[in-house]
Amino acid sequence: MRGADCWTDHCLIRSQLSMRVRPPARMKQSCKRINTNALLSEEVRENFQGTLNHQLEEISKPSEGPSNGPKLTAEWESITDTILSTAKYTLGVMHKRHQDWFDARRKEIHVILHEKNSAYKAHLQQPKSAAHYQRWIRIHSQVQRHLREMRNSWWMTKAHEIQEHANNNNTRAFYEALKSVFGPIRRSFCHVKDSTGITH
Repeated sequence: MRGADCWTDHCLIRSQLSMRVRPPARMKQSCKRINTNALLSEEVRENFQGTLNHQLEEISKPSEGPSNGPKLTAEWESITDTILSTAKYTLGVMHKRHQDWFDARRKEIHVILHEKNSAYKAHLQQPKSAAHYQRWIRIHSQVQRHLREMRNSWWMTKAHEIQEHANNNNTRAFYEALKSVFGPIRRSFCHVKDSTGITH
């Protein structure tokens, strides 16, 4: 539809929109790894085998006729869920192996940080008070110096430990100490392929 003077280049456009609010994206919870190292213990291994056999016997029932696609899928999901739940119950999950300098003295750090935060809150409540300001400055400096000493002491102890492993030619303990300091272990998984090369 042209304008009133009929010479304008502007046209009136009519459109219909269908708008909807996108649901918020939820973060998926990371799957925790099973502690397979516990299977090195004969007692734990026997307990896992006995518990798993008992759980599988409870879900195994004689099938009525041949299993079709959906029925076979349901049976397989039931078996996998049983194995996973039994493994988590008997073996447990992997815990954090990465070490930080504040882990060993976490309680002490919480105490001194609480004292510093209390002094800062008191200063914010009475910003014109010189006594509260000087107290916060003094505690802030002490906390920084104390945390720096704790961090340096932890790193010196860890460095002496790693150097001792190197001097004793204990390669396994040497690399385990390095891995515990420099982060978690990242493993890559290889996909299973059949004879035709198709990945499953």
